[in-house]
Amino acid sequence: MSFIQSGNAITKSENTIYLQLQAFSKRHQVFIDMEMPLIPVLIRMERHGVKIDVTQLHKHSAELAKSLQVLEKQAHEWRAANLI
Repeated sequence: MSFIQSGNAITKSENTIYLQLQAFSKRHQVFIDMEMPLIPVLIRMERHGVKIDVTQLHKHSAELAKSLQVLEKQAHEWRAANLI
């Protein structure tokens, strides 16, 4: 491998590492800004429990089931139309 090829490989590696560090930094910032402040809330929820509206939960479940049926039908139609 020539010095030029080595230099190019190093530059590509540096760019990759830099992009990975940027992505990590953004995830870390989300963790600090959004997830960490939720810890006390989650602790209180665990200690005291949460109230669930069972009627609303069943209603939402039925709505999701209908949406899923529509999506499944669309997926089957798309597949049938695009079958070679």
